[in-house]
Amino acid sequence: MLRFSLKWPFVAMAVVALVVAALINANRWWLSACFTTTLIALVLATILAQRPFWRGYSIAGWTYFALTLTPLATVCEAWLPTTSAIMWVCDNGHSLGMLPPMSLLLEDPDMRTNWDQWYSSQQSHLAMMLLVRQLQLQCIAVFAVGIAGGAIATRLLRPKTVEGRRLGPTQF
Repeated sequence: MLRFSLKWPFVAMAVVALVVAALINANRWWLSACFTTTLIALVLATILAQRPFWRGYSIAGWTYFALTLTPLATVCEAWLPTTSAIMWVCDNGHSLGMLPPMSLLLEDPDMRTNWDQWYSSQQSHLAMMLLVRQLQLQCIAVFAVGIAGGAIATRLLRPKTVEGRRLGPTQF
């Protein structure tokens, strides 16, 4: 009989729920939480790097982190395939339900008295939300690239076997 644990699907669902909540409510608090979680995951992967998955996660994650979330990003970020995907999500955020509708941004009692100042503040608020969302998506992409690197490393660094017997490092 096939045994199936519901633990990992529930964990994955909780992670997806947190990611969606962070993207819908784009603010500095969520950005700080995403960035801190990304750094903690990368440091833990570096500490656990004796296992192939964590070694690959660490190498791929830190490399992508350096290419996208450091000053080096201004040179490299435009050519990464994930940047195009992130920009598409940011541009289509209204239709995907990830940005609040403009009607919510227009509910301000001071709107009638000082329209120009109000409009510029709303535009800067929306621009800040888009920037925060882009940085959050870059942090999420670090996780995805790290997981892909860990999966590749697990596949490449699998111990060699001959006739069901594991070979040691000197027996290749």
